[in-house]
Amino acid sequence: MAGQRPSFSVKHVIICDEIRREDTGKLIIIGAYADSINVPRLPFDMTLAFWISIVPKIEGEISCQWRLTHDKAGDLSVSEGTVKLGNVGNESPLVLRRVPVQLPKEGILSFQVREGEGRWRTLKKIPILLTPSDS
Repeated sequence: MAGQRPSFSVKHVIICDEIRREDTGKLIIIGAYADSINVPRLPFDMTLAFWISIVPKIEGEISCQWRLTHDKAGDLSVSEGTVKLGNVGNESPLVLRRVPVQLPKEGILSFQVREGEGRWRTLKKIPILLTPSDS
């Protein structure tokens, strides 16, 4: 895959606490992070979910790796799986659920993907901020 064009483009990424599917098939996005991820203490263990709007350029299955990196601490989480692409040229949702991560310190969290052994592409960056509670 190195040197080749990606098999899909990414239009939007929402980072949130959880994503559920209703009986009707609709997705429910819970606890979406807008400008930052605010935590009461560091390090902080949490589970994230990702709603990704992709536009497939090919049909078929591809192998992908997903990772979360921290600008001051390196890789925090790496996972892999197969993505089934179809509906070429049209936006389609891709959902990653229950991604455990320990946020070590304030900084920038980057969400990245790579196909096969290709290069990593950054899909979203979001600041991690310490916001202690008043208690």
